[in-house]
Amino acid sequence: MKLFDENMMEWVEEKKDWKEIVHKGVELLVKEKKATWELENKILESTSQYGAYYVLEKGIALVHGPAGDHCLEAATSTLILKDEVVFNNQEDKTARIIITLSAPDSTSHIGFIQQFGNYFMNEEFKQQALKVESMSEFLELIKKYEVK
Repeated sequence: MKLFDENMMEWVEEKKDWKEIVHKGVELLVKEKKATWELENKILESTSQYGAYYVLEKGIALVHGPAGDHCLEAATSTLILKDEVVFNNQEDKTARIIITLSAPDSTSHIGFIQQFGNYFMNEEFKQQALKVESMSEFLELIKKYEVK
């Protein structure tokens, strides 16, 4: 179980709105049979109810909905955007690194959260990640900081 799976990572060059970004993140999970499209609906419902709570800090979002049948396996997809996107029209909720989480139950995602912390609690990694200009640059950065 790895936080960053190259089969579910994509560089997004063109500017999109937040709903298109949520769709794209879920699409990568659906393509790999890790989630169903219902995950997208759950994320949008949660966002309308609670706001973009999953934008953890400027630049970084860990997009997720509630656990459930729509999540087939614990997995994540990663989008790196050329330009930040504003989530839910909340000007303080902008992100450029979008990790979308599929969690079938409340415990299956714990490993991902720990890995997420290993990377993004590291100020040096975070600063460099927010400045990457291509997917290959991001992949190199991950390798450099991977916990062995």
